[in-house]
Amino acid sequence: MTFKIQRISVVPFANMLSVLHSMVGFVLGAASTVGSLQNPEEQGIWGLGPWALIVIPVANAGLGFVAGLFIANSYNFLSRWIGKVELEIEEL
Repeated sequence: MTFKIQRISVVPFANMLSVLHSMVGFVLGAASTVGSLQNPEEQGIWGLGPWALIVIPVANAGLGFVAGLFIANSYNFLSRWIGKVELEIEEL
């Protein structure tokens, strides 16, 4: 079966990308926090220390939301001229 993506709902897509980016940010923040706890003088990546566990996921979520808005709007706009993305799905 072949399906075409006619349109992407902008805000739900942005929300999904925001959540995915915050999960990646949590992993990065955890790594930075562990690094800062092992060497307190360095304060980890970006000098955030243990605050990296909060700051990085929140910042990543915000960037993911903005990226989601941009990507969904761009797809909806450009798909008129370039063509729709086709998905091939196999029935079980």
